[in-house]
Amino acid sequence: MLCSYYDLEGSKEYCYENRMTALLDLKLTSTTKGSFDSYVNRFDKLIYDLSHTSSSDLTEMQKKYHFLKGIVEPTYAAYKALCAKLTYMEMREHLKHKLLEAEVKTKIATLNNKSALEAIERPIRSLLW
Repeated sequence: MLCSYYDLEGSKEYCYENRMTALLDLKLTSTTKGSFDSYVNRFDKLIYDLSHTSSSDLTEMQKKYHFLKGIVEPTYAAYKALCAKLTYMEMREHLKHKLLEAEVKTKIATLNNKSALEAIERPIRSLLW
């Protein structure tokens, strides 16, 4: 962080604005590289950087707001709705488990669809050859 502070000509305000813009632009979709864990790691890094360029840290409520706002994938909406009464850390753990579970179900469904498609194609191929 110190290096980037000096790279930005020593302007803490510029550093803060730069990190805040990155936080506001951070998004989690179904195609996000690295999925949920990557989103969490980038979010944590930005929060850490912000805490070192500002006189005050983001509150737990602000962290929760920005974290949930960045999750824009429509299929995750139901999981987000369940987080209203949870603390920031509880929400992260809850989402981690739910989204991981959803990813596994999607992969299983994809594999099942692929297997079903192959099972249908096999007899057709044998007729053609």
